[in-house]
Amino acid sequence: MCGRGYHGDATGQTPNDCLLCACPIPALSNKCDSSFADSCIVEVGRPPTCSCQPGYVGQQCQQCAPGHYGNPRAIGHYGNPRAIGSFCQECRCNGNIDPEDPYACDDITGRCLRCLNHTAGDACEVCENSYYGDAIGRKDCR
Repeated sequence: MCGRGYHGDATGQTPNDCLLCACPIPALSNKCDSSFADSCIVEVGRPPTCSCQPGYVGQQCQQCAPGHYGNPRAIGHYGNPRAIGSFCQECRCNGNIDPEDPYACDDITGRCLRCLNHTAGDACEVCENSYYGDAIGRKDCR
């Protein structure tokens, strides 16, 4: 069996038995801490189907999942996987968005767009106009 992030038949005992999953591209930097996939299925003449890490979606893990932001196809992913904005990270909206809503936060910047619970602000950190309370800790805007 090939290791995490690789595909192939490990029983041949040659260096090319296990190949890096192209999720989204076959680059060694895909295997850094911010890797895209646990495994992939490759069929001849077709792009791989990847089993994405949490926070990533798409056949080749090429997009951030709802409730996450970044750009997995950004050049930073391949040269510096920790470059700001180049890997998918959870939107920081203080628990005041629906994490399953694909439009709850901007998929590139992470700015919160659909704050819930009568909250507002780039991070859903304040109560809406005419509401008062604690938007972050008690989440009791009323």
